[in-house]
Amino acid sequence: MAQDTHKTENASFVFRLWLETNYEGVTQWRWKAYHVQSGEERYFDNMVEVLDFVAWRAKSDPPQLPAIEFD
Repeated sequence: MAQDTHKTENASFVFRLWLETNYEGVTQWRWKAYHVQSGEERYFDNMVEVLDFVAWRAKSDPPQLPAIEFD
């Protein structure tokens, strides 16, 4: 039986999301990511950076987001 040689780390995260209005009056999403194993907290203002952080901590490729179409 063949063994799977692709290994990733298990990682647990807690995320907090909220809307914040900047000094120009533009409302945007903000994220706080907490990596449970290390206790590290980071703040983000875009999803790509959140996914990069998750991938780095999980020692894996970033999760891929499906394309979303709005009508």
